[in-house]
Amino acid sequence: MQRCSNSLQLTHSLTVLEKTKMLTQAHLKSILCYSQETGQFTWIDKPSKHIASGAQAGSKTKDGYWRIGIVGQQFKSHRLAWLYVTGEWPDNQIDHINGIKTDNRFCNLRVVTPAGNMHNRRKAHKGNASGFLGVSSHHGRWKAEIRVGGKLQHIGYFSDAETAGAAYVKAKRELHPTCTI
Repeated sequence: MQRCSNSLQLTHSLTVLEKTKMLTQAHLKSILCYSQETGQFTWIDKPSKHIASGAQAGSKTKDGYWRIGIVGQQFKSHRLAWLYVTGEWPDNQIDHINGIKTDNRFCNLRVVTPAGNMHNRRKAHKGNASGFLGVSSHHGRWKAEIRVGGKLQHIGYFSDAETAGAAYVKAKRELHPTCTI
């Protein structure tokens, strides 16, 4: 049974990979126009009866990114922008330098590792009680910690969340090379 499920998973992965390989820079440029200055894609020809040629392509996802449907596959616009300009699919993640997920101007995009992408994180998780990156409550005080090289490093304890947050940002700027805050 395990062998069959791995086979199905591999088949699904290959299907996604094959669809990605089907979309080349030439094909992309034949159906969409990309503005490096605005980061927006527009349809060259009318792609369907509900969408006019010249209309902005795609829609915003629940997680805040812009995506476009092409060849039966959904693609994040920042990855399409990379293909459109460079002619190659990015070999890693694409980071929005200014942290704005919908700002797909080419000057705002860069290829980074998953760790590098996390280093540029600007907001605390929704469930974080302090509201600050790297800060948590600890016995009536605020603790700041940062992850470097996969290991958690203690920054210090503080009387208020704001001071702990400032200490975290200072450490982040020193220890996370792709951080832009």
